[in-house]
Amino acid sequence: MTDLQIRKIPFRFDDTVPFQWNPENPEFGLVANAIGVLVVAMEKMIVSVTRKVMPRIRNPEVKAEADAFLRQEALHSRAHQLHLAALVERWPGLQQTNDEVDESFRRLEREHDLDGCVAYIAALEATFPALFELSLEHRDALLSPGDARVASLFASHFVEESKARADIRRSSAACPRASSRSRSRASCVRSCRAIARPTSRSSRSRLPGSRPTRAAST
Repeated sequence: MTDLQIRKIPFRFDDTVPFQWNPENPEFGLVANAIGVLVVAMEKMIVSVTRKVMPRIRNPEVKAEADAFLRQEALHSRAHQLHLAALVERWPGLQQTNDEVDESFRRLEREHDLDGCVAYIAALEATFPALFELSLEHRDALLSPGDARVASLFASHFVEESKARADIRRSSAACPRASSRSRSRASCVRSCRAIARPTSRSSRSRLPGSRPTRAAST
């Protein structure tokens, strides 16, 4: 059994969703957009790696946590895909950014072994909740002034990640122990550093500084 609750929230986005959804705090609006692009590609990689590592896990409770974690990550990716699809409908040039970031995570998984990918995911899942909790603490300035649809998407994601923090730590810690050949902590840190460099470059490629061209009306 797992205490992790999987919530299916029916988010809806259409061509009225603004690219700059938070004009009162435009910097955070752009950062959140960039996070959305990263989340879609990253969650796909997380789901793929989690499925590969599942056979290593012997503890049934940990396996249930990992399975719930996998389903939660897939739902997060789907929700952000809906948001990005609405943006691409109006600004088709954004699709190139989406494709490049997606390929960076596919390449990451191809070029690094399973232990390295697990270490990378563990580092991500230990780092992001702190950022999300900070955003929630200042939601009146960072989220509330913006478009309610987009603000709700990010707020719900941030809340779920924060609540699941303890469960994710337990599951992440158990994955390396499931293999008798798991790497040392220093090796895992080196893997994370090596993996993060190309991913970071891709995330900065276009989105934060881009000026999307609006599609012609039909």
